[in-house]
Amino acid sequence: MAGHARIFRDDKWSAGKPAIGGAYALRNDNPAAVDLTILRGLVAQRRDVEERTALTVQKLRAAGASWTVIGDALGTTRSSAQKRYGGTELV
Repeated sequence: MAGHARIFRDDKWSAGKPAIGGAYALRNDNPAAVDLTILRGLVAQRRDVEERTALTVQKLRAAGASWTVIGDALGTTRSSAQKRYGGTELV
């Protein structure tokens, strides 16, 4: 199949996990294209997780949660959590 693109599923990475880069990647004669597809998917997922984390922190603060509790949940200190998420407000 030289020169022909084919669709493959990377079961090593996708087994029991959310889709990365749409779960299926286009594989051709350049294996780096597969890695780039996976990388783009991971970057998009990281952005989504950051947005959801910020929104959840905003909701917790609006409900009266302390920065200490939020920092503990994030695996960081109160001051680090406040520095990172304290400048955002619910809209």
